[in-house]
Amino acid sequence: MRNRFLAFIEQEKLIRPGQHVLLGLSGGIDSMVLLELFAESGIRFSCAHCNFQLRGSEADKDEAFVREYTNQKSIPLFVNHFNTEDYANERNISIQMAARQLRFEWFEKLQNENGLDLIATAHHRDDQVETFFLNLMRATGIAGLHGILPKQGTLIHPLLFADKSDIISYARKYKVSYREDSSNKGLKYARNKIRHQVIPMLQDIHPGFKDILNDNIKRIRETEIIYRKAVERVISDIKTTKDNYSAISIAKLMQTDAPATYLYEYLASFQFKYATVSDIIRSIGGIPGKVFHSPSHEAYIDRDYIVIKERTQQDNTSPFIIHKIEVPSTITEPLGLSFAWNSQVTVNNISKKPEIAYIDASKLKWPLTIEKWQKGDHFFPLGMQQKKKISDFLIDEKVPLYHKQNIWVLRSGKKIVWIIGMRIDNRFKITNQTTEILEIKLLEE
Repeated sequence: MRNRFLAFIEQEKLIRPGQHVLLGLSGGIDSMVLLELFAESGIRFSCAHCNFQLRGSEADKDEAFVREYTNQKSIPLFVNHFNTEDYANERNISIQMAARQLRFEWFEKLQNENGLDLIATAHHRDDQVETFFLNLMRATGIAGLHGILPKQGTLIHPLLFADKSDIISYARKYKVSYREDSSNKGLKYARNKIRHQVIPMLQDIHPGFKDILNDNIKRIRETEIIYRKAVERVISDIKTTKDNYSAISIAKLMQTDAPATYLYEYLASFQFKYATVSDIIRSIGGIPGKVFHSPSHEAYIDRDYIVIKERTQQDNTSPFIIHKIEVPSTITEPLGLSFAWNSQVTVNNISKKPEIAYIDASKLKWPLTIEKWQKGDHFFPLGMQQKKKISDFLIDEKVPLYHKQNIWVLRSGKKIVWIIGMRIDNRFKITNQTTEILEIKLLEE
């Protein structure tokens, strides 16, 4: 097995001479066999053990075993304890997903802090088969069907050449010590159901099932390379930028032979699920402005484009208060504004630039406040004697939905003085009777 191990590393170009590997060490048979193979092969490595505090004293005994074993072998070991259940509940994710995220976030931190080159886990060919079926149920598309890759970035899987039976035989032959994880025997988790029920049934139907599936996974992996190149060519044609945001041309997208697939392959990097992408496709041609969410981004259908922007937390902060200030002056928070007196401007020569507001200072009540506009807000647009909802004003001005949430207003008491960068309120305009003109300018970022 050692020769097959070294041959696999060379074939897949997993580890270069002299590289330092961080091995995820659970104490189970798979990771303990990988540790022994590393040690026999002279590979430079350290170990990291996660105690997820999910199995009570059993987890503590795993940790104690790993500590004692690596200490006897003089192998560097890192150990961390996680509140996995709290982490899962806070993020509304499964325990398995929480453990995976915690594990790899910590591994990457160790890698960066200690100058480690690679991270290795002990996944093998049986894990490959189980992962294939899990991804098949999760609708991950072709990316999920390629299974576990031998190398992905700095993450490597040096045991993917071996079946579970190979690992068990090696452990027996060389008397490798390990701990049994009782949770692997139950049927609580989907992976265990696939391991103990689905795969045995398929093997009963066809004894060579696992070998055939692993061969097919390799073919899918190669097919994906061709697929990716074709998809990237199309995406490069349909993607663009809109107001500095990533965007997809709806017209070009809908001219492709598989709009949902191309859109999904583009939006997947922004954490959008295929079901959400299908909803987006169905909404094209409807009323513009519909918003779709992923955990990290929002996608807006804005007439001719699907615009993608990063999600930000809803602004619930208190209004920014501007107390009576000395003029001229400048503020930088929450946005840049300059304040100055202007005695040169008149009703007849006033600038039409939307980033400058000329206000009759006598009509202001201090302090002023700056805040995001709120649903139900209204004002009297310059030149009008009737009030108008800001939401209607923004629609008339054809402000894209993804910009609306970033519109700020300047208030005097309960009255809106200025939709900043757009339009002042008619009640605060200068007239021939104005004696003090306050010029407020929106500064460029």
